[in-house]
Amino acid sequence: MPGGFSLNATLRVGLIGSGGMAAARAERFAAHPACTLVALAGRNAATVHALASRWGVAALAGWRELVGRTDVDAVCIATHPDTHAAMAQAALAHGKHVFVETPLALDLADADAIVAAAQSRGRVVRVGLTS
Repeated sequence: MPGGFSLNATLRVGLIGSGGMAAARAERFAAHPACTLVALAGRNAATVHALASRWGVAALAGWRELVGRTDVDAVCIATHPDTHAAMAQAALAHGKHVFVETPLALDLADADAIVAAAQSRGRVVRVGLTS
């Protein structure tokens, strides 16, 4: 797998978001045997703390702190679409794999920059399509 990640390793996930989709993603990551939910960050501090308490993970004041953590392998972005590009690029700059809710970005230039950053760093970017 790109980025030197072994298929036998546990993926340590940090999640950005405090809405319903973030809560659903947190539940799925926490239940997945190949993942460990490590930390949460989001705009609504009360919700972030409640989710973090539920899953026994760190509640962080801001998303920049989350993407900079050395104990996070991948970042899940479940936030408002106008934040996706900046968060994905920052996560990739810190060597993280990225799972982002649709859309990847609001314009083609930002999407191209994210893809280029992932390719140059050997990281995976996955866009979730929710219904």
